[in-house]
This record gives sequence, structure tokens and C-alpha cells, in this order.
Amino acid sequence: MKIPEEKLFKQSLEDAYHRGEFTLHYQPQIKLPSHSLSGFEVLLRWHSAQYGNVSPERFIPLLETSGSIDKVGKWIITKACTFAQALIEAGGNHLCVWVNVSPHQLVNGNIVEHIKRAISDAQIFPWQFGIEITENSPISFTSNSLHNLRRLRNLGIKIALDDFGTGYSSLAYLQKLPIHMLKIDKAFVDSLAFNEKQQNFVHLIIKLAHNFGLKVIAEGVETETQVEWLSYCHCDYIQGYIFSRPIPIDEALRLAVCRKVDITKIS
Repeated sequence: MKIPEEKLFKQSLEDAYHRGEFTLHYQPQIKLPSHSLSGFEVLLRWHSAQYGNVSPERFIPLLETSGSIDKVGKWIITKACTFAQALIEAGGNHLCVWVNVSPHQLVNGNIVEHIKRAISDAQIFPWQFGIEITENSPISFTSNSLHNLRRLRNLGIKIALDDFGTGYSSLAYLQKLPIHMLKIDKAFVDSLAFNEKQQNFVHLIIKLAHNFGLKVIAEGVETETQVEWLSYCHCDYIQGYIFSRPIPIDEALRLAVCRKVDITKIS
């Protein structure tokens, strides 16, 4: 009897961790208006021996539903803290390394202890490590996950709400969640150059976040016009292909020695 292709794919994904097929890439984040490097977002990549490079949009949801996200997530956290220590040695002691954490991980009470241990083992400060959380369902943040988020914030770890405005986000979450930063989704950044309603909406989000004492980072920034508009709106940070795609660790460490970048000269 022939095994369905989707089942074979899931089995290959489950084996990927033990085969060492997962790698991490790092996308730089830029502070406005100085254009200085502020940190990196850690992004998981999978190069399968059978399927080649697999899109994160396909395999990460499967990691979450299969329960493998806890094991892989802990590995990412440990590697991210090690990367943060390497950044310090490269002269980037002012930089923060951000890791995506799913609601499945937040419910797990061990995540706080694991992050504490990873930070301690890497000998970095808590503020050099941050987590990004995504509100992808109406019940993403249970009482247990909120408790863990508060514990992490009390430790000095930074917390960002990712993809704000695209899912179930509401003003209530800005008061409820112990976050430091909002992340504006690429969907809102794409049409900034020509859509006045979108411009007003993004401007409103930034003003609202600042009124709540939050910083704002816009992702998916690809053009100088977008940078100019975000600077005009006093957006705090940007991230996107106008500066850099996600890059391997050796390139990220070389970049860490830069204090200021000229994004207008980058293709």
C-alpha cells in the first residue's frame, strides 16, 4: 500500500531535527532615523534532503500541530542566546536578538525556565533577548500564557506583538499584554507609497502605540518611499529587504561591527 505524500512529508519534518536539517538565519533590524543596527530577528529554515528548501509558511504550522515546536523552539532559543553572545564579542553589545514564540510554547511552563537558563549559559543580559508573539486565534493568550509573559517581562526580557492588525488584535490587547513593542505587518507597509488610507492607518497605529508607551517596528520594508513615510510617522524601527534579507550567522556577525548603514545604497 502506497503511503500518502503528505504523510511522508510530515515524517520527514519530524526527522529533520535529528538529521540536523534545520538552520537559522538572521534578519537585521534598523533604528530610525539614525539608520543604526538595533538587532536581529531569528528565522528558522529547513533544507530537506528529500524536498529541498521548504517554505516556513508550510512547515512551521505543522511543527506546531505535531507538538514538535516545543523541542525545536527550545533549540532556537538556545542558539539565539549563543548568537547574542557572539554579537557582543563582535562589538554588538547594544543589539537585541528576537525569537518567534508560538502560543503552544507559551502555555508550556518550562519555557520561562529554559529562557532563563539559556540567557545564563550564554552570559548575556536579559534585555539582549526578545520574543515575538503572534495573536493567531481568539484564545491565543490563556491565563497560563499571560502569566508566563509577565514572568518573562519581569526578568527584563523584551516582548513584541507581531503582525498587529492582521488577526484578532484589538486595543484591549495593548492594555492586557505585557509587551514593549508592536510589529506592523508587511501587508500594511506594501501600499504606503500610493494608498492614503493605508498611510493614515499606519500613522494611527504608530501614534496609538506611542501613547501606550510602546515602540513600533515595521516589517517588509522594501522601498525608500516606505522608509521616508515611516520616518515621517516617527516609526522607531524597520526591517525588510531594502536593507537585508535574512542572512547566515557569519554575515550577521560581520554586520554587527557597523554602527550606521546607508539603506539608500543597498539594492
